[in-house]
Amino acid sequence: ASIELERGDADKAREYWGALIDNRPKSELVPTAIYNYGRSLEQVGQWRSAVEWFTSLANHLAADELREAAWLELSRCQAHLGDARQVHYLMDTLDAEFPVSTADGQADRLLIRARAWNTQKLPVDALRCLDLAERTGASILDGREFTALRARALELYGMPEAGALAWLGFSLDAAGHDLAIALEEAARLALVS
Repeated sequence: ASIELERGDADKAREYWGALIDNRPKSELVPTAIYNYGRSLEQVGQWRSAVEWFTSLANHLAADELREAAWLELSRCQAHLGDARQVHYLMDTLDAEFPVSTADGQADRLLIRARAWNTQKLPVDALRCLDLAERTGASILDGREFTALRARALELYGMPEAGALAWLGFSLDAAGHDLAIALEEAARLALVS
């Protein structure tokens, strides 16, 4: 599975992970295979299918070292699916059971919450989470997700021009696909404003 993933064939890698899970259910590698299977589904936007895998992992008896990661990914999937209530429940439980100590970890959790607030059309709460995330100084805030969440919250708040400016600021350091998305979103929000 690892070799196929290196080659860029996630479908084939999922076949191997699935075979391991089905044929060797007692293997100590099963929790890692379930996690990798779910992550590969996330990467192609199959959020609903990924939820099933991460739920399975969160309930797996031998997955203690991956339980925190399973809950985090489950929350991320639910945020993308728009189930904000479930996201807040999962994140509250995650924060209580597995307190985070790194800036990147804290920012990642705040971005998941911000996405959930945006889906509930509560931009003030989303912006509050994004501001808290920005204060961590985490490196993950340099990515497109942070800008997309901020621009969406600003648009929901009634400030699409500020969202357009956020995308333009991001475009200064972006390249390739990220640059195209940034400029497209900036143009869209400029038209909205």
